[in-house]
Amino acid sequence: MGTRLQDKIAIVVGAGQSPGPTPAIGNGRATAMLFAREGAKVLSVDRHLESAEETAEIIRKEGGDAAAHAADVTVESDMQAMVDACVER
Repeated sequence: MGTRLQDKIAIVVGAGQSPGPTPAIGNGRATAMLFAREGAKVLSVDRHLESAEETAEIIRKEGGDAAAHAADVTVESDMQAMVDACVER
């Protein structure tokens, strides 16, 4: 585990994985995992809570600190709720 992002908090939107058989990890999930590996506390955000939680669980299994949140970036109230959830956590 790295330390470049130690004591930082990262909100990664699109951190879930698209449903279906995909051979590679998507950009959002990869970003969330990399930030966590570098020491950041990650809020994994996706429209699909289950997918965001899968990403958070991967991070936690690797020893990182992550939580999941459902939000749609096209809905302003979802974005405010996302920030509020991050600050509360």
